[in-house]
Amino acid sequence: MDLDASASSSVSGDAERTEAYYGVENVIDAETRFFFNTKRRIDACMNYTRPALAVRTESIKKSYMDAKSRGVKLRYLTEITKDNIDYCKELMEIAYEFRHLKGIMSNFMLSESEYIAPIVFTDEGKIAPEIIYSNIKSFVEQQQYIFDMLWNNAETAEQRIRELEEGVRADFIDTIRDPYQVQRLVFDLVRQAREEILVIFSTANAFQRQIKSGAVESLKEAANLGGVKVRILTPFNEVIKKLVGEWKPKDTCRGNNDDDSGSGSIDGEYVDGLFNIDKLKIRLIEPQLQTKVSILIVDRKYSLSVELKDDTKDTSYEAMGLTSYSNSKPTVLSYVSIFESLWAQLDLYEQLKVSNKQQELLIKRLQAHDIWQKEFINTAAHELRTPVQPILGLADVLGSKKGNIEQYQDFISIIGRNARRLKFLTEDILDVSRIDSKSLELRNEMFDLVSTINRLLDDYRKDREALSKECEISFECKFKNAFVLGDRERIRQVVHNLLDNALKFTKHGSITISLSERKTRNANEWNIVIKDDGNGIDSEIMPRLFTKFATKSEHGIGLGLYISKSIIEAHGGKIWAENNPNGKGATFSFSLPMTN
Repeated sequence: MDLDASASSSVSGDAERTEAYYGVENVIDAETRFFFNTKRRIDACMNYTRPALAVRTESIKKSYMDAKSRGVKLRYLTEITKDNIDYCKELMEIAYEFRHLKGIMSNFMLSESEYIAPIVFTDEGKIAPEIIYSNIKSFVEQQQYIFDMLWNNAETAEQRIRELEEGVRADFIDTIRDPYQVQRLVFDLVRQAREEILVIFSTANAFQRQIKSGAVESLKEAANLGGVKVRILTPFNEVIKKLVGEWKPKDTCRGNNDDDSGSGSIDGEYVDGLFNIDKLKIRLIEPQLQTKVSILIVDRKYSLSVELKDDTKDTSYEAMGLTSYSNSKPTVLSYVSIFESLWAQLDLYEQLKVSNKQQELLIKRLQAHDIWQKEFINTAAHELRTPVQPILGLADVLGSKKGNIEQYQDFISIIGRNARRLKFLTEDILDVSRIDSKSLELRNEMFDLVSTINRLLDDYRKDREALSKECEISFECKFKNAFVLGDRERIRQVVHNLLDNALKFTKHGSITISLSERKTRNANEWNIVIKDDGNGIDSEIMPRLFTKFATKSEHGIGLGLYISKSIIEAHGGKIWAENNPNGKGATFSFSLPMTN
């Protein structure tokens, strides 16, 4: 560590460094720069003497205020005492969050990238004459860990101030008989919550009564506006299932903002007995698990246990029995343990249900795979037999002939075409094997899509038997060149597969290939579209169009689209398909990242 002993020296730039500053004036300047450099947050850990200093020293207070005006969030941790309570209240108006921790001796501040602290302790009300500053990342992260550990063990400033001003006992267990007092206490505890609320309702009726009283709405507000994690366990009946299941984001609290686009708008989700809206979670439990006690636990510091006197009553006041209110740690944590055990059991139950569903799905997939495998073997055998027969037959004919070979040119063309067909079938099967084993290799190079597509179409036009006499192919492109980085032959294979697919289902009409430019949020792409006037995509095939063996054609084994999808995705592109809006034919499209 290199400590700069000069009060005025500094290191320029963003290089990591550690410096010491001497003299009150230099100390205040360093703290002012620290506040000025902060963009997002400041965490301050101060002993009980520092709040008074922060309020009384105009330059420090102004730095806090300026940071707040820029949106910097201040978390302030100190020991709140009877002597500094007024200063703490004033700082609470500035801070984003304020907490109390007994016996703090350390004084330091952290931002997202900087650390500053006095080198020695000073007398009460005096600015430290020597401070240390560092922006070394590892050191700042270590100090952040220390602050977070202290912060997580602290209590809310409001609770500490209430204890000091109202003389609240350190540990207590109270029995409350007045149901009106209990209901008021429920609302107070929910409003005071800062981190977590756990609730167990005794019965479905108890939950319904608290909905009527407004307590459940307060829980939703604590979760969706206050950021408190709220979990509720409640037995259910059909009314509860319907009510909770119908809750939507619009039902959540928005304060005075009636605009649906406001910050209170959040997504709701109801799945397998667990209802989620942001930080609010409600677990519906079986009615046989209902009890005679409802429990409220706030921040794992306070518990409220309410006996159920008469579940047939319409209001909570009539249904309540005796209530136990406590901040005793053993008591509160015992209730926490009960809640967490129930929640974990229900989680395991739901996981078991999901696991059983997954098993059933896996069995169905295996059965489907077995069917597809058999279909593939039958189709492949037929497809391989078709080109083999003319090759063998015509080869025998040629073997018995004598004379000029040119007169047998038609036989040779048929043999060549069927041999190529065999080659394509074999390559498709090998490609699927490579894709499934994740060993498909790309030979990337810079190449031109325009010339690649034109050469492919030239090959089609040379082989007239590949085209129906009543089917025309055209290429629409306004670009002279369209460069991409990828495997030229693999992309050619994709276009070939899509074109072959269009030709199979288009006996009359036209096939149009088009190339266009498409701008996305992150990059520019080339968009290749192959549109035909054929039969369109069968509704049975559409859900599994790009999977293996998905075909309704009398020719082919249903691997081309699966291979094409894998090739395009390996290039960082996308492929999709749809039937044409006019009900005639289909359109297959794929995109590839554009290379400048």
